Amino acid sequence: MNLKNKVLETIRQNNLIQPKEKVIVAFSGGPDSVCLLHLLHELKAELDIKLYAFHLNHQIRGLDAHRDAWYCLSLCDEYDIPFFVDSTDVPGYAQNMKMSLEEAARDVRYKKLFYLKSILNADKIAVAHNMDDQVETVLMRMMRGTGLYGLKGMEQLLSNGIIRPLLSVQKKEIIEELEQNGIHWQVDTTNQEDNYTRNKIRLSMILLMEECYPTAKENIFRMSASIREDSQYIEQNAMSFFEENHTLINSNTVKLELDDFFDMDLAIQKRSVRYSINVVLHSLKGIETVHLDSVIQLAKRYGDAQINLPKNLTVYKKQSALYFSTEELKEDILSFFYELEQNETIDISEISTEIETKVLLKDKNFMLSTGAYKKAFDFDKVSGRLFVRSREAGDRIKPMGLEGTKKIKNIFIDAKVPLAERNRIPIICDEAGNILWVVGHCISEEFKIDETTKKVILITVKQEND
Repeated sequence: MNLKNKVLETIRQNNLIQPKEKVIVAFSGGPDSVCLLHLLHELKAELDIKLYAFHLNHQIRGLDAHRDAWYCLSLCDEYDIPFFVDSTDVPGYAQNMKMSLEEAARDVRYKKLFYLKSILNADKIAVAHNMDDQVETVLMRMMRGTGLYGLKGMEQLLSNGIIRPLLSVQKKEIIEELEQNGIHWQVDTTNQEDNYTRNKIRLSMILLMEECYPTAKENIFRMSASIREDSQYIEQNAMSFFEENHTLINSNTVKLELDDFFDMDLAIQKRSVRYSINVVLHSLKGIETVHLDSVIQLAKRYGDAQINLPKNLTVYKKQSALYFSTEELKEDILSFFYELEQNETIDISEISTEIETKVLLKDKNFMLSTGAYKKAFDFDKVSGRLFVRSREAGDRIKPMGLEGTKKIKNIFIDAKVPLAERNRIPIICDEAGNILWVVGHCISEEFKIDETTKKVILITVKQEND
């Protein structure tokens, strides 16, 4: 199969381009983008598309950069493709934004491309990443300590309209296609300099790997494709969980509920964290596996805490939720925790409530009057001290008369308790964490009074408006 048909098959199998669409080619003048423009020009009628080309002068290579722009203009003129060119001081931008030159060039390039896409009302932006680029990307991410998400490499089609029709094409195939058709290209000498990480991988590491395994590039590419298939399934499940358990507080803050978080597989937990970060930062750049692990550990902590991540992002643990924010957390999150002393009354100012405890001896004629906010429990079954607190992630109780345990969250859902009110409901628990009473809703089977009971604790809850 020739390269033209190979790329056509890739486009159709992956639904990269639809008939009547407008496609902008990111056109540097190097062999990859020249080949991409050439092939899409050849396929233009068959695909029934409108082509445009965009070139950016990064102001890095002096006169060579101007020659690149003139070359791109002449080839687009030959192909009768509308050509757009822009120029930006990328070194200055990199310095101002405190980015590497590579990062700054990519950032500026895509900003310009998406701006042109909006002006032209275009559908897709075609970039010329090939198999060699994919292998380099996977190796770079692997060395940084990436997870499954990073090992899958670059996608052929992104939701923002980026497409990569040459991703399954090797560099040598691109050169052969150009040479066979007598098409020249521009040479960027910076690609041969070893002061960039990607260039070092390309010029040294991959060559050493191929000495040991001649098909190393193809093997790594197949691995990333296989990982991508498995990752898509996991991502679908993770996104479903995330959609059900997150709330956008404002443009800078996302809340992720933890009630069901630890019932999920670690892969779902990490992806939920990553989605939360992406909603706030609109990017995952600089976020690595070690950061995701730190957030998971934060979620496991008892009580409130916080950690700082890159890009001025702070993650707060507050009761039964994580908050991801680039600003100081302003949401008033109700939280309380008090010890219940025997035969004492305490005031919980946070919810304007008093709780009274009385320890009584049980005799043969023992009788107590109870109600929704007055309950009696077998004090002998209590482990250590008693506490009253607001709800925490993962809270469970064994409801009276039922087999097994039930999540406090589900009790609230069944009772149609509004989210805003759930943190105001007192939870009575012992030192071992066993829950005796979800006040006003449910008492535990494990602390019921029976014939073996010797001491009873009577707990009465009074609210200010009672």
